[in-house]
Amino acid sequence: MTKGFACDTDEMRALIATHEALRSDLERVVVPPQGATWGFSVVRGAYKELTQDCTDRREIMQEWCTRMSEAIEATSREAEQADATWADVIKGRPPRLPLISPGRRYAAPFP
Repeated sequence: MTKGFACDTDEMRALIATHEALRSDLERVVVPPQGATWGFSVVRGAYKELTQDCTDRREIMQEWCTRMSEAIEATSREAEQADATWADVIKGRPPRLPLISPGRRYAAPFP
């Protein structure tokens, strides 16, 4: 595919790799251990909340990175399909059908 079309697959792959690297980095984030037994009860309570919040945020970010990588991959795949279809139309060949993605209920733009 020429660079004249909308989807740059190398750029999309690099973006996926960046999200996967971030997700991997998040696995190495040190969460404070639970069960602090020192200090006043208010300190122990706050420490417990901090620990839970750190754990929750790390899981949310890891899930977000995973979902973004999947979305970028799907977008790249669909853009390549649309690019190929438009290339066929421009060259006067019959377009490749169908333009409906399995996970969607509508067709891609069609001339």
